[in-house]
Amino acid sequence: MVVVTENRKVPGANSTVRRAFAAVALIVSCTALALGGLWLGLRLSTPGTYGSALGTASFEVKPYEHGGLEVFIPLTDWGLRAHAFSAPIKLHVEPRVLNRQALVPPLRATARC
Repeated sequence: MVVVTENRKVPGANSTVRRAFAAVALIVSCTALALGGLWLGLRLSTPGTYGSALGTASFEVKPYEHGGLEVFIPLTDWGLRAHAFSAPIKLHVEPRVLNRQALVPPLRATARC
């Protein structure tokens, strides 16, 4: 005996479910990629000291709830904090060594103005 059943499909219902699932999958994957990239970027950005003609400075990137810039000058015990951008990181800058011979000409030029 062969039993034949009737397979009824509601027109458009299957495609609506697929579209909703695709939209949710896209949102979840984009969020995962963004958070993964943020985590990887913070892990790879280790504190570093970089030099220029005026001297050397250390830069450090830390996770932070509100974006910010922090500059600290140890010679004068002076610091500056600013909410300069909206990324969830904080950039800490600290001058280490100053090249005095390179600093004198720009300071003289601005003093004449």
